[in-house]
Amino acid sequence: MSSKMARRKNAIGVLIALLLLVASLRARAADIGTLSKQPDEWFRSAEGKRILDNVLTWQNDNGGWWKAYDVKKARVVKDEPAKRDERFPAADQNLSGHVSTFDNKATWSELRLLSRAYRITKDEKYKDAFSKGLEFTFNAQYPNGGWPQRFPIEQNYGRQIPQHSPHRIFPSMNGTS
Repeated sequence: MSSKMARRKNAIGVLIALLLLVASLRARAADIGTLSKQPDEWFRSAEGKRILDNVLTWQNDNGGWWKAYDVKKARVVKDEPAKRDERFPAADQNLSGHVSTFDNKATWSELRLLSRAYRITKDEKYKDAFSKGLEFTFNAQYPNGGWPQRFPIEQNYGRQIPQHSPHRIFPSMNGTS
C-alpha cells in the first residue's frame, strides 16, 4: 500500500472517530433522562432555565410528553405534528403530536426534571406542568395497576403494558422531593 493511500485511510479513520465522538456528546447532552441529575446551580442558570422552558413547550395538552425530541429547541407550534424520525417505523411514532408515552424515558423523566426544577427554583410554571403530567399519569393507568406504553389508547401495540412500566413510572420518582 502506498504511503498516500495509508495517509488517506488514516485520515478517514480519524474523521469517522471524530464524527462518532461529536454524535455521542450531542446525544448525551440532549438526554432528558440525565438532566434531573444536573447540579442545583444548573437549574438556576440561563442554560438550565432555557432547557426547562423548552421541555414545557413539548408537553402535550393531555399532560404527557412524546419521546425523542430535542430539549435544546422549543416546540415552535404546539399543534405542529412531530417530524418523522427515520430511525423508527412510522407506526412507532407520534406523528399526530397528541399522543404521549412512557416509552424511552418519556413523561417520567420530565416529571423528575420538573419536580426538581420546582424544588430548586420555586417557579410555579414547573409545579403546574408537573401536576398536569402527574394527572396524565394517573389518567393513563389501567385498573390492574399497569400503564400502557402510549396514551390515549390507540389500536396498536402502544396499548400493551410494557414489562418495565411499573418500575419506570413511580419508583423513578425517588429523589425528586
